[in-house]
Amino acid sequence: MIKSILLTIVQDSMKANFIVNELNNRGIYAFINNEHTTDIIPYASNGYMIHVEMDKFEDANVFLEEIKDRDIAEPDFKEADKQDIEYEKLKTERKAMIAKSQRIFLWVVFAIATALLIRYCTTGALDF
Repeated sequence: MIKSILLTIVQDSMKANFIVNELNNRGIYAFINNEHTTDIIPYASNGYMIHVEMDKFEDANVFLEEIKDRDIAEPDFKEADKQDIEYEKLKTERKAMIAKSQRIFLWVVFAIATALLIRYCTTGALDF
């Protein structure tokens, strides 16, 4: 059984696969952990976790330093202007309002279900 250690975490799938392929080509066993979660929920999960053999951790670090200056940087994000900030604020407020409405709806359904259960337990029927 090979013992592995976390080498790095990246947010870009192509960069993660490039690093893993290059390490494997150099004889350093590497694999990506958390790949499917990051594909489904990008930027909400930790990212693509690249693990390598414990014995070859130093060699893998040397490789990371070599490619650090290459042009495979993380995606750039544009600077937010006032309109973007207002839009994100409105979107967040809307999500909070929807979540509150959903909670209220669930409480009403729970109250009705509880009342029906109590009526059924006491009378044995659900006559209205």
